[in-house]
Amino acid sequence: MFIWHRLAPKILWLSPDEVAMIGVHGLPQHPLFAPELIARIAGAGEILRVSFC
Repeated sequence: MFIWHRLAPKILWLSPDEVAMIGVHGLPQHPLFAPELIARIAGAGEILRVSFC
């Protein structure tokens, strides 16, 4: 269940709310700091963290 809640809104179907939450942090305007990329990396990291615990 936890994996699905990370996979769906952050990786498969990127939620506009996830992007908005990351975007308000004032990150530099650089492709490596794109909110979409950070959301997907965060989702993958959370899945890996739970998988190995």
